[in-house]
Amino acid sequence: MKKMRVAVTFISGVAIAMGGLLASAPTASAAGCPSYDICFYEHTSYAGAQSNYASGVWIRDLAYTGYNQMPLIKMNDSISSIINNIPNNTTPVWSDRLMNGQLLYVSNGKSYANLGDYGMNDKISSIG
Repeated sequence: MKKMRVAVTFISGVAIAMGGLLASAPTASAAGCPSYDICFYEHTSYAGAQSNYASGVWIRDLAYTGYNQMPLIKMNDSISSIINNIPNNTTPVWSDRLMNGQLLYVSNGKSYANLGDYGMNDKISSIG
């Protein structure tokens, strides 16, 4: 009986500890970005309108591109957070159209909850 109580106590402790680990930080998938996509969000902390792209996205001028929702919200100069879930991929983003201006490389597995920390909040105009 004593061994059983010890085992139950141990298992309960592990379950509580694991629950704490799982709940401690939101993951990229929790923010709604599927595996093998790079996701752009209108607001910081992965909020607001969202657009997801598979590997190989190349948009020279975001002035003609909107988020994946209606009513259409233009993406140009409105992106505030990014998640890159594309394996072995680094996606560059620029502050100006035609791949010019300030440059930020978004490496695979990286997430940027606030592009303002990198001087790029509401400045992205091309993706490549």
